[in-house]
Amino acid sequence: MPSPFTSLLDLRREAEQRAVRAVDRAVAVRAAEEAEQNRLAARWRKALTARDGEGERRAAPAATAAQALTRERYRAGLQADVTVAARRAAEHRVGALAAALRAEAEARAALEQAHAAVAAVERLLAREQAEAARLEHRRAEDSASDLANAAFVRERRR
Repeated sequence: MPSPFTSLLDLRREAEQRAVRAVDRAVAVRAAEEAEQNRLAARWRKALTARDGEGERRAAPAATAAQALTRERYRAGLQADVTVAARRAAEHRVGALAAALRAEAEARAALEQAHAAVAAVERLLAREQAEAARLEHRRAEDSASDLANAAFVRERRR
């Protein structure tokens, strides 16, 4: 008859495998979010470079008022790009990326708990098997002792 611990161990191992798959998914999501964060940061750096490059060109005086106005609008557009890119990167960092990091940490914690649960049931099963082996050994000794006693009594009766 199988031990209840054997069935429990099977259930715990299945839960452990689910936890491993959850960690794998969380790691993949976190990696994707980190890649997105890197993309957003690169976009922000590119916008900064464009804005700073325009600032250097802006040092040359404009020939007309219209040219100065056009340059100022262009510079304002570049600054707006920098602001938007920085905001998006910051929002992603504290939003989606932070959530992915939390989810990964939670998945890893759940996996550790699943490992601990499997180990606990394995210890219980080992203890039960050791007890069953001791009991079987005692029964074998008792049986051998009973046979020896029966043989002794038969020998004495003769």
